[in-house]
Amino acid sequence: MSKNNNSCRKLNSNIARSTSLDNLNYKKIAVSPPKFRDDTVTADSLNGGTSKIDTKQWDNPLLRDLDNILRNKLKINPESPVISRNNSLKNLRSVSDPKKHAFMKELGLDGDITTVNQVPFGPRDGSDDSSSSDSSDEETGIEDDDEEEFVNVDEIDGPIGNHLPDKRANIDMNKGDNIDYNLSANQDFQKSIDKRVAELDSGLSAEKQPQLKIDWEFKTNYGLEHELGDWFSIADYNHLPSLISSFKKYVNNKDKFIMDDDYAESIIKTLTDDLSVDLQSNLLTLCYISLGNFQQSNSKDDQVSLIRRNNTIMFDYLKEIINAFKDVATLCRDENKNLKKNTTLLFYACNILFTLINVAVETREENYVAVSKLIQIFEDEKLLQYLTQYIEHWRWNSRLSMRIRNIISLLFSLLLLQFGNIDTYKKTKKSLYKYHGIERKEKSYQTLSVSPLHFQAFQDDITARFPTFDMSNSKLPQSIDNTNSLSQFLEIPRSKAKSSLNSTLPAPGKHLATPAPSPPMSPILIPYNDGIKTRKSFQTNMAYPYLYPSDEENDNELSIKISNGMQSKNGRDGDVFIPHSVEEAAEILKKNLDIKLSIMQLWNERDFFMATERGWERDDISKKYDYSRLLNLDSLEEINIMKRIDTYYKDSFASFNSLIFVLCQIMESNLNNVEYREEDLPEGVTMETMMSQLEIVKAKELSLRSSVGIFYILLKWFKLNHILKFEQFSALLYDSGYINTCSAVLGKYSLVYADKAYNKTLKSPNTLWNLCSKFNPIYSKSLLEQEPEKKDINITLLTTVTYILRVLRKVTGDKTHRLKSLPLSVGTLFKQYYSVFNLDVYHPMLRIIRELTPFKNKRWKSEHMDLISGVFLYERLELIDNWVTGKDISGELMDAYGQEVALRALVQFYNFEHYQKSLEELGYMKRTVSHSNLLYKDSEYNDM
Repeated sequence: MSKNNNSCRKLNSNIARSTSLDNLNYKKIAVSPPKFRDDTVTADSLNGGTSKIDTKQWDNPLLRDLDNILRNKLKINPESPVISRNNSLKNLRSVSDPKKHAFMKELGLDGDITTVNQVPFGPRDGSDDSSSSDSSDEETGIEDDDEEEFVNVDEIDGPIGNHLPDKRANIDMNKGDNIDYNLSANQDFQKSIDKRVAELDSGLSAEKQPQLKIDWEFKTNYGLEHELGDWFSIADYNHLPSLISSFKKYVNNKDKFIMDDDYAESIIKTLTDDLSVDLQSNLLTLCYISLGNFQQSNSKDDQVSLIRRNNTIMFDYLKEIINAFKDVATLCRDENKNLKKNTTLLFYACNILFTLINVAVETREENYVAVSKLIQIFEDEKLLQYLTQYIEHWRWNSRLSMRIRNIISLLFSLLLLQFGNIDTYKKTKKSLYKYHGIERKEKSYQTLSVSPLHFQAFQDDITARFPTFDMSNSKLPQSIDNTNSLSQFLEIPRSKAKSSLNSTLPAPGKHLATPAPSPPMSPILIPYNDGIKTRKSFQTNMAYPYLYPSDEENDNELSIKISNGMQSKNGRDGDVFIPHSVEEAAEILKKNLDIKLSIMQLWNERDFFMATERGWERDDISKKYDYSRLLNLDSLEEINIMKRIDTYYKDSFASFNSLIFVLCQIMESNLNNVEYREEDLPEGVTMETMMSQLEIVKAKELSLRSSVGIFYILLKWFKLNHILKFEQFSALLYDSGYINTCSAVLGKYSLVYADKAYNKTLKSPNTLWNLCSKFNPIYSKSLLEQEPEKKDINITLLTTVTYILRVLRKVTGDKTHRLKSLPLSVGTLFKQYYSVFNLDVYHPMLRIIRELTPFKNKRWKSEHMDLISGVFLYERLELIDNWVTGKDISGELMDAYGQEVALRALVQFYNFEHYQKSLEELGYMKRTVSHSNLLYKDSEYNDM
């Protein structure tokens, strides 16, 4: 009987997946009813028989069918009566049909079975009338053989048809053979089955498993110990002994170099001055010094302190080091001779710069003056531009001697130094808001705000409903409507008054001039007519003014309050009042209007664009957001950073496309990585034999982190500098297929995300500190005795995933046309990462889900309700938020392409106005007056 119940439950679940029980309306069909595998017909075919079902108490036809199955399942042949639930089933063996024997054995009825549960499945026509003596052929499901092959595939649980193998019919029921007719499972699947069975036996599955949680905070830089620990790869380990020998040859008193800062500075000065004379030996010695004299270090702390001290001394001699680096890098890029030697020298130069830059990033606050001078040297030497163009050259002429992995990591670290990390970004943003006089309240989940676009939509709705109500705001720009301008598509307020849904709603029933004193009563719903449900909509058409203003004289306190408030605020005589709730909502939105710096920049450039296309005077338009023209007499740090960003954007504009292409290739190279767990290794394979492969995977993952980190830093700082710089770079990312590449990488790591995040997969244990300790026994002993570092969390993976998701959010944010490019399975993909709790990983995912949800159907929303709930739990909402329901979806989709075109037109206009020389490198140029003259074109055509 248990198997029958299981079959019925599975039948119920199969049907429930295809349709909702609430919407299931039973209709009689003039054909033979469907039958189940044991020839039991449905309940509706029994309505004319002796079985009775109380339709008043049991209206659902699906449950009636299931109830009939349970009551009539044991009717094997018409000769045997229906067996009561309290009787034994021993007489089932007397059935003569061998096929019935096989089917009974398959159902588990091959023995003495007594039903224990006395509770009926559904409502009955009596307390114990489940058995009936006068059953008919129709009740037992006896049909012709021709019709027996028809079955409903949605209502069975097994093979279609009644043709069972002959060997099942010849089974001796008395032997009780236990034969498994299921397909054989592979070894891994069988292990998972056994594990699940063990959980069911032990009762662990009944307990709610707690959600996994990672206590980790996102940062762009995790300090020297983490950044330098993974800098070396397996091919670089053999260079360490040569570094030690070169230092011993050049420096006689090694102990004095460590103890005396003046002596160390003199050695470093001599080495940097002689770089042009003896490049190889001097670079080797400087590389050893930059790594902290690891042979003379007695512990990791000693080496880290020496790294900080030595590189701080080298700050003053940075220019010579940069020149040596450029010379070696150019040789590796252009020359064809001595490539092996030059490649080694390039590694030493990269190592010196990488260590020096990370020391400067870590000590930026405590050693502000020295680091500021260092940043200015990098700016004067234009190393950022050189590295970007170096990567661009690698796209067209890739060579192993160029060491592109080290160059990418070096570019990422240098961007952090020149622009700043997350902490520097927050301070700079706060200072810029103060500099431009923009007041913003501190963000909190208790204080909600409204964006200018939503405020304008609310303003349009209130004006449409109450034309006499003044809701103007001086902070918003003046609205200029011109259907012939692309600027109209830049920001489109989605007001309900202009929604396409109003076209389906009727006009108001009363004329505007003769309003009724109160709205009419709601119409009475007509009951179902012949079982057909009529759908009616009683929504208000927001395109028409409010027909029923309040003009009655009331003496209650609320009316007096409304009357006094409206008279004082709007100067009316009290004859016609606007509802107090509308007035209160308008005041709340005005106080909480949030205008960002990026919005101010966009409005300013849009005014400049509209003035140009209309031929207006443009001198009155402010240019305060063009930081390249500011003198910065007060030497403000935030203005200096903005100037550096502007210079880098101008010089590297033509190289951005190639930079994005190369970094996306680095991302795609990680799709072939193979992850291993220690228990999954074949017999005879140890971790030592896998070391080379693990080192390769480690190097590729570090390059992946640096690549997406470059995207994130550039987008973050470009947006703060000017919104249209950000839009230019994000458009290049979108056109380069970042969405598809990003989705592929996320899908790759989603399969092993939890295990890899908790370091349960195999990972190379080699670090710079382990390798350096091998040259000093004391260092090696102290490293072994030192408390092992907590390696419960894979910081590299979490940082990489966060970078990827944040860049994806920035590329697709507030752009419907790009949201359509997301894969259909992006919600399922996000659920894999949502299974491990961490807010820094959650935020970019939930913000994408917030924008994607309105364009999905109800089934998608029900399947991703955990992500939708996460938006309400962890994201900061707005005062006006209609992202789940209420959006004008058709209008959004209709204007999506036009908005993308208008945005790109404005970006092109911005680049032409401010960076014309940079565009000329790509072949663009402005038309002169002669070229745009129609007569000139005609004369040129006539000459031809």
